[in-house]
Amino acid sequence: MAKWPRFDPDADRRLAKALSEGGEESLAALYDIYAERLRDYCGSLIRDPRVATDIVHDTLIDASRRVRRMRDRVRLRAWLYAAIRRRCLQRVRHPALRWTWSAEPAGQEAKDLLETAFDRLDFLDQEALLLALRHDLNGEDLGALLGIPARRAGARIARAQTRADDAIRTAQTTLARRCAGGQRAGDKRADRKTGAPRIKVNGTAPPEVEPDVADSREPGGAPGSWVANADAAERGSAERGSAEAGAAERDAERSPLVHVLPPTGDAALADHVASCDDCLRRGELSVPALLGMMPAPPLPTALRLRVIHTGTDPELAGYRADIAARGGTLNADGLPRQPDIPSHFARRWLFTGAGMAGALITAIIAALLIGPGAPIPGLIWPSLRPEPTIKPEPPSHRAPSGQQPQPPANGPTLPGGAAPQVGPSKIAKSPGPTASTGTLAVSPGTIDFGSKNDAAKLTLSVTGRPLSWRAVPSNSRITLSADHGDIQAGADAVLTVTFNRAALLELPGNATITVTDSDGKDHVVAVIWNGSLL
Repeated sequence: MAKWPRFDPDADRRLAKALSEGGEESLAALYDIYAERLRDYCGSLIRDPRVATDIVHDTLIDASRRVRRMRDRVRLRAWLYAAIRRRCLQRVRHPALRWTWSAEPAGQEAKDLLETAFDRLDFLDQEALLLALRHDLNGEDLGALLGIPARRAGARIARAQTRADDAIRTAQTTLARRCAGGQRAGDKRADRKTGAPRIKVNGTAPPEVEPDVADSREPGGAPGSWVANADAAERGSAERGSAEAGAAERDAERSPLVHVLPPTGDAALADHVASCDDCLRRGELSVPALLGMMPAPPLPTALRLRVIHTGTDPELAGYRADIAARGGTLNADGLPRQPDIPSHFARRWLFTGAGMAGALITAIIAALLIGPGAPIPGLIWPSLRPEPTIKPEPPSHRAPSGQQPQPPANGPTLPGGAAPQVGPSKIAKSPGPTASTGTLAVSPGTIDFGSKNDAAKLTLSVTGRPLSWRAVPSNSRITLSADHGDIQAGADAVLTVTFNRAALLELPGNATITVTDSDGKDHVVAVIWNGSLL
């Protein structure tokens, strides 16, 4: 059983100051005060005793080197438990508390009660309850150890203890009912000829006895007492009747279990609890009592000398530096960071990132519900700005003799609607009129990439006479296998249109592909795509 003295903040402050100054005496004092406590806590997480002993050794050496970096020297015990917790969690993949009890029936019963209480808690609540009730850490120390506010740590301890107490009360009530039922069954005649069943009480089956042999113990005595014949049963009933008459007085004087059991309205159960020594003993058990009943593991006799030698030998300075380096980084208060607890800075960014991700997902869902072709007001992506469309100049025709050349229909005009005068030297020469005209056909008129398609075909057909063409997309994310060329009369040209989709998030949008032939005619192809995520 662990019987450690209470913590003294002033003693911790003096010890931390002595450690910062160095010396063999301070390291020896640190070992004498904390070695057994740290070994007990480490044994709750590490099953291998040799590994647990090595972790305690490294923690004490690490403390002698880096405890001076603490902002508040009164947090020495929090620093030590934080350091040993980090080293233990680095060695186990799925942390869980384990208990070491004696093989006696009372020890096994206490272990079962404690495991029943802790089964309702997760690992962090179990650990908080263990550190608070067995190792005497308060809410401020636990908060500094885990890197959480002290108020939150205190609330976690209170919540865990309430749930554990409820579980123990339920288990005590169940055991009391089982004990009372076993005694009532033992008061009956156990005749093997009639085939009466043998009932266990407290996990012990009744012994095989002859019908005419009676147990000398009385009903309501120690667990496992049985009455094997009718005479003993009648004597037990008479004595039990007198016991029921004074149940109220014994309840008030002897039975704390009656006060901790939930109200059931079972008078027989209350009478049994008041007269049963085994139930009275179980009624005195609580979570702090069960945690205090666990035996502390013994320390190796050579560990103290090993710690002092490692911490003071000048030739082992490199070894001490390596031990401190394996202890991990320290937080802003100078305490070791915990691998399973995010820092305050990380928690803030996680909260901010979660809010931004929620807003973005909401906007995406709203855009998808509106429709893939609907415009999105106020949302302009730099990569979606349309590029200028380059159109080739239409061929000019020589004007008849004696007449001024006419400007093209889409050429510039002067104010008042008059066309600018173009001199003969500025008119480009072109071949004479042809006998037939050419016509360019572009299909399809609309390309829909959907949510997964990234490529499509565009067909250019020419009838009449050969034509040249040029294609320009309005969005740089749309690429063509060719952007210009010549097509003979009666021939076709097939272009591959590729849409470069975003890697993570794609919003719905649209663009155009403008195909211009050598006659200056534009053929516009609409391109649309749906939004997608991932």
